[in-house]
Amino acid sequence: MTIGSILLLALQFISTHAYTFNDERILRQASELVPWCKAKAEYMYMAKGEFTYQWTASYHDKSNMLYVDGKLRVHSDDVPVRCRIPSGGREADALIEIDDPKVFG
Repeated sequence: MTIGSILLLALQFISTHAYTFNDERILRQASELVPWCKAKAEYMYMAKGEFTYQWTASYHDKSNMLYVDGKLRVHSDDVPVRCRIPSGGREADALIEIDDPKVFG
């Protein structure tokens, strides 16, 4: 890794931590799951030394579940990211799925 890429990774680390994970936080609306989903996906890529770019997402609820369907730009690809949690569940219980066999395969 070059000094420039290390600095970019450090900057991404700082911006990812603008969201503070809190295992006890209760999520009651799908919109509350969006920032967690984005930060968790960015964190997982950062832990693998990958850079992430544009984030887009939509959210909805169905029955008693909250859903986020997002995309994160990584290595020139739009990678699908899906998160879900029961309504009223703790942040610690949220699940994330990232469809990227290049990194998580």
